[in-house]
Amino acid sequence: MNYSINNDILKVEVSDFGAELQSIKSIKTNTEYLWQADQRFWKGKAPILFPICGRLYNGKYYYNRNEYQMEMHGFARRMQFEVVEQTKNSIAMQITSNAQTLVQYPFDFVFRVEYTLVQNTLKQTFFVQNKDEKTMYFAIGGHPGFNCPIEKDCCFEDYYLLFNDTKPSLNMHFSQNGLFNGELKEYSMKDGNKILLNNQLFKIDGLFLQDGAKIVTLKTDKGKKSVTIDYTNWKRLGIWKPYNESPFICLEPWMSMPATEGEYDNLETKKEMERLAPNQIFNNYFTITINE
Repeated sequence: MNYSINNDILKVEVSDFGAELQSIKSIKTNTEYLWQADQRFWKGKAPILFPICGRLYNGKYYYNRNEYQMEMHGFARRMQFEVVEQTKNSIAMQITSNAQTLVQYPFDFVFRVEYTLVQNTLKQTFFVQNKDEKTMYFAIGGHPGFNCPIEKDCCFEDYYLLFNDTKPSLNMHFSQNGLFNGELKEYSMKDGNKILLNNQLFKIDGLFLQDGAKIVTLKTDKGKKSVTIDYTNWKRLGIWKPYNESPFICLEPWMSMPATEGEYDNLETKKEMERLAPNQIFNNYFTITINE
């Protein structure tokens, strides 16, 4: 079921399946900014990644000497969430551990996702509560896709990503299997803060940038409409689309990274995993700002 929140500027729809965004629409211009899941290209819209980001080597990991299996990006995106709070401009949904999750992930938890509208900005907040008696290891990530082009008379190649800082970014390189291949190299941008979009950028998966700027805007010089993502407290930004003529792009704040090619992860030593003590609560957020 879809739920709506709105103000005088934006109308947002969220599904209780996966707590996934379904629409971000301008009330003034009726422009849809969120990718609408054309099956020919990519059936997702904005899946939520929990309790891992990316792929595991052969779909497996180890914890406490036991082997577990989990699909790419974890299980939250395929679970039914419960709506626990809603107002005109905000909604909160959550899942809790159950028999299905414990087979894949041996921790008791509460995972809550909140969406809040403030003027032309949508804030997406994640809460993780460790209900277990042992330290919990997890990752979270966002995966929102945005229509590109946004303007009717533009094409994908008219757009670019403008970062708010020229601080150098490192790019995490991927194998053909979508796993980290061990290479982390400085990524060169036009004028130090601009990535010109073209399909060739995504020939091998995408770009995953870290250590650089923390605010990025999808825009074109041929129009006024743009989308800004502020991921200040996140470790990296994934920039992804299929290697085809799909008219969208995903801008993905991640707290972790996928497995390395040829290596099985041990959850306790897996790189960049969050560690949460019993009864503690973790939270983080990113924002999506619509500019017209």
